[in-house]
Amino acid sequence: MRKRIDLIRAQAETLGYRPKIYIEIDLPSWTVGRNSYTSEAVSLCGARNIFEDMAKPALQVSTEAIIERNPDVILSFDAPAAEYLQRPGWARVKAIQQRKIIDDVGRNLLSHGNHRLVAGMEQLQARLLQMR
Repeated sequence: MRKRIDLIRAQAETLGYRPKIYIEIDLPSWTVGRNSYTSEAVSLCGARNIFEDMAKPALQVSTEAIIERNPDVILSFDAPAAEYLQRPGWARVKAIQQRKIIDDVGRNLLSHGNHRLVAGMEQLQARLLQMR
């Protein structure tokens, strides 16, 4: 497992930049702060959680806060990508404009600190590499 994580770290450097990512773990607007497995996994994959400045492992945020932080990518555990395209006010968000929404790497892989977390990180990183 350590070798797989080392490979993820090495590939993260090939992104060329650290995309800002909004992680929606539940509706409406539940996300993760820095003290969560999901936020740490996203960071190892080369992205930056837009709410990493929040200490809580899970928190509900406002639509305005999400729009203001303007994520490059959205990682959704519940809602399909098409739903984000219909949300009022979200048309100003870079991830929406560029259709960079990941809705197929699920909660079961990225929210628990077990062997599945690495598989989820590999899937997430593959999607991030496709989007660059």
